[in-house]
Amino acid sequence: LNNEWLRDRSKRMRELGKEVSVRYRASSLASNGTFYTDSNGREMVTRRRNMRGPSYPSLQVNEPVAGNYYPVNAMISVEDEMQKDIDAGAAQLCVMPDVTQGGTS
Repeated sequence: LNNEWLRDRSKRMRELGKEVSVRYRASSLASNGTFYTDSNGREMVTRRRNMRGPSYPSLQVNEPVAGNYYPVNAMISVEDEMQKDIDAGAAQLCVMPDVTQGGTS
């Protein structure tokens, strides 16, 4: 799957301040809110929706979408957590952008 989009550089669009978002639906994947992002292209970091690590202060979710975005340099992935331990061939969806973007699950 190759997804391309063009940005409208007109003055009107710049004044509106819109952001572009792409949503991929994989209804057969049961991720339980867990997804993975790369750490500056080096290793994959486990992320959980609406959660932070123990070294951070407790999380109050005021912005459920924006509060769960992470930088994606090389790859973001989600996999079927239900089949992960049972089957080594569990389904997985990976998105590999050509420029750094934000991503969430």
